[in-house]
Amino acid sequence: MAIGPRHSVILAKRAAVLLDLDKPEEALADADAALAAEPGNFEARIMQAQAIAKLGDLAKALAQFDKLIAENPQPFLYSLRGDARLDARNYAEAAADYSEVLKHGSNAPTLSARGWAYRMAGELGKAIADFDAAIRSDPTLFEAYTGRGEAYVKLDEDERAVADFTKALKLQPGHAGVLRERGSAYSELGKLALAIADYDTALSIEPKNSDMLNGRCWARAVAGAELAKALADCNAAITLAPKEANTYDSRGLVKLKLGDNAAAFADYDTAAKMDPTRASYFYGRGIAAIRLGRRAEGEADLAKAGNMDVGVAARYAKHGVTP
Repeated sequence: MAIGPRHSVILAKRAAVLLDLDKPEEALADADAALAAEPGNFEARIMQAQAIAKLGDLAKALAQFDKLIAENPQPFLYSLRGDARLDARNYAEAAADYSEVLKHGSNAPTLSARGWAYRMAGELGKAIADFDAAIRSDPTLFEAYTGRGEAYVKLDEDERAVADFTKALKLQPGHAGVLRERGSAYSELGKLALAIADYDTALSIEPKNSDMLNGRCWARAVAGAELAKALADCNAAITLAPKEANTYDSRGLVKLKLGDNAAAFADYDTAAKMDPTRASYFYGRGIAAIRLGRRAEGEADLAKAGNMDVGVAARYAKHGVTP
């Protein structure tokens, strides 16, 4: 039986349902079939662009959204293009699209989405203002609490970050990503038992998450307890993600505390070669070199680290490690 305009409408509507069910490949097939039958079906073109975006071809999706908006500049189309731009890391452009939507009336999800665009662009004051407004409008908006929490982390306001992550977890208990973020904030506050507890819960959900394993390794290393478990965490994280410099830094701290200075030097050296912009890696390598009797080499690393970050020595002392 030939597919006509009536069937095209049905296919476009089914594509919308499939997108809601997170089945973008099936949605795209329906949208394509709808457009083969009726090339001018505007709804099918929207579904096609959304499906393409969800499947990761963001450049193609954005080009289609541009055409759709040029023909019919409706607020919801700016919102959809904003989402695609956010995924494409075009943060300023995403914020501009969400601003266009907000010209037609304030709504919490769009305020939160623009907050995320600002947060990812590093405009933290604007991000927090949007998250504040979104939460005032809808106190149950999970994404606004997580976004504001991450902005507070960037501002070193970890108490506020913990409060927001805790509110988010009340809305979605057992969310591994938020548990990881709260665990990291607890670590920064020196509340290491709470940090480890959050990482324990998160890892019970995602046992092969290298970031979480590294976070727990670090918290255990700073606490100076369960160093064998800390070492096991870092080893597992490195097996999963061998090119993450930060994990070698964490394992370096564990090995310093275990007195294995040669192995600590090797880990810090690996981290410093992977990312020569981090003072911590050179400072740790310097301590290890001094403990190995290579004082001139170690003092050169300590001086370099101090020039890069004047607070690095104080942080290491806080962690219980000095030259």
